[in-house]
Amino acid sequence: MEAAEEKSSPVELLLPEGGPPLNRHFSLQVLVPGPAPEKVVVDADMPAHRHGMLTQPVLTPQEEGRYRVDGMLLHMPGAWVITVDVTRNGVVERSEFPLNLDFAGVQ
Repeated sequence: MEAAEEKSSPVELLLPEGGPPLNRHFSLQVLVPGPAPEKVVVDADMPAHRHGMLTQPVLTPQEEGRYRVDGMLLHMPGAWVITVDVTRNGVVERSEFPLNLDFAGVQ
């Protein structure tokens, strides 16, 4: 898996090797360091089109701080933003991971 990381956030996103496929379900992993969060939510949106995925991802906790995310589906080419919302002590911190998906995959 390849790592995509937002500089201002300690959250790390591990994408499938070669990047996410176009219009096919895929899984990824999220690494959330620090104290155990109350909640982790992963989603993806296309800001230019004002819509998100057609699926609802399912998170499964793995070993400490690692989550498997199944059911991701980026159904059309273009600019996507994968978001990871981590809730601790009632405060939500959002990490954003932009990517551009073309007909061959991630650019």
